[in-house]
Amino acid sequence: MSSELRRARSAALRDEDPPILTKAARRTLSAFVIYGLCAGQREVAALGYAPLPRNLVSAGLLDVARIPGHVAVPALARCYG
Repeated sequence: MSSELRRARSAALRDEDPPILTKAARRTLSAFVIYGLCAGQREVAALGYAPLPRNLVSAGLLDVARIPGHVAVPALARCYG
């Protein structure tokens, strides 16, 4: 394991900002995950997949809110509206 990966893992275990993600990267990551949890769920049936259950989407949105510098996290109702 590289020293950079070890530092990132150690920081994550201490609930600190990972040193390898810039503010822009954290915003991009949070936007991507929100898309997958909300708008992306409307498209999964056409691709042959089952949508995530509401409780997993809710848990995912809570996790996104823990990403430092995240984009605005929508209410769960907006994902299922």
